[in-house]
Amino acid sequence: LEHIRVHEFFDTLAELYRVMEVGGIASHRVDLQDHLDHSLHNLRFSSAFWERDWWADSGFYTNRLRRNEILRCMTDAGFTIVAVSSDRFSRLPLPRHKLAAEFRTIEDEELGVRGFNVLLMKGRGGSWSSH
Repeated sequence: LEHIRVHEFFDTLAELYRVMEVGGIASHRVDLQDHLDHSLHNLRFSSAFWERDWWADSGFYTNRLRRNEILRCMTDAGFTIVAVSSDRFSRLPLPRHKLAAEFRTIEDEELGVRGFNVLLMKGRGGSWSSH
C-alpha cells in the first residue's frame, strides 16, 4: 500500500472495498520507512518534489502517508479495522530539522512508527487501537 500514489490512495481503497465480499477479510503489511536505508530519509523532501510524476516513476516512490492517515482512509472507505500492530523505531532516526517542513510537526508517537500490520473486514463501524 505504501507504493500507491497519494492522489490515488483513497480511490484504491474504495475500489478494494467495493470488490470485496461482505464479511471478507484483508491483511496488509505497510512499511513506513524509506526502502533504501530503512530510516526516514524519504521525509526529507517536500511533497512538491516527491509527488512529481518522474520521481514517482523512478522506482523509489513511497506515498509517505503515516499510520493514522492510512487507517483513517481505510475506515473512510468503509472497512472495519479488526486489528493493528505497529513496530517502532527505538528513537527517531533523523533529527526533526532534517525533515521537510510538512513532516516536522508530526508527533513522535506517529512519526516513530516504522510499519504496521492491519487486518480489515468489509463492513462499517468498529474501532481500532494501536499496539
